[in-house]
Amino acid sequence: MEFSLRIFVILNWLIVYHANAAPATSSNVPPPKDGLESNSNYIFVSKNASPILDLSIEINVNEDLHVSSSGVSFQVSCLTPNPKSATDLAEQQFTFSFDGTEFIGSVDTLTASNLNTSTAQLQSSFHQNLTLATDPAHQGFIPSGTTFTIVILNDEHGSVTAASFEISQGETGIDVGRTISLTGATAPINGFTFAIVGSGSGSKGEFTGGKGTVVYSGATAFGPVNVLPAGAIFEQTAETGNSVYGELSGTPNTALTQTWSVSS
Repeated sequence: MEFSLRIFVILNWLIVYHANAAPATSSNVPPPKDGLESNSNYIFVSKNASPILDLSIEINVNEDLHVSSSGVSFQVSCLTPNPKSATDLAEQQFTFSFDGTEFIGSVDTLTASNLNTSTAQLQSSFHQNLTLATDPAHQGFIPSGTTFTIVILNDEHGSVTAASFEISQGETGIDVGRTISLTGATAPINGFTFAIVGSGSGSKGEFTGGKGTVVYSGATAFGPVNVLPAGAIFEQTAETGNSVYGELSGTPNTALTQTWSVSS
């Protein structure tokens, strides 16, 4: 599996969580500047930047998702507390990918190799991927009824220690789960974002059909904002796609459901 190409971006707006979340009403949070599509989605952050514990991402496919030759990846990119040295983790990424035949789970952690705001770069600290299953019965598409779940495990300090990847297609399909344990530096999760894009090498995913929901849940309440917290170092994936995401209320909760679909 090729490493994803990435665009390294420093986002250092002088904001706080309350300035970006919508009031606790039915009003939705405005989309981020690049919209709610492709590699641009809300950032989900906890109140007072406390660690988000027991984070689970459940991706439900409610209509057949046909993928292009580059495949598809479901990426969860997690922010860490503001790094203060080159050895501090800046981001932890958890990905489900499908190349048309194989389902692969992967974990990447990245350190802040340069903290200068104008030239900051991130570099890989840990990478591991594993093949979860093959699906010759559904070449080139993910059938309706498929559920992907990423569960992120923490230690007593809130730092990530492992991630489990699970696929379920019901009683007559794939039902598998495996875990990747992290080695080396670990860090808590202070925020995260989710994207459905192409798989690897900066590819653009051209999908047809496909819609569903993604359920974000955890032991810590969090809510969507449209810009990052002050000082955050964020790696926006270079992969893109024709995916779109639904708007959400800014009310923090321990479980949020967002719709996703494919634009024509």
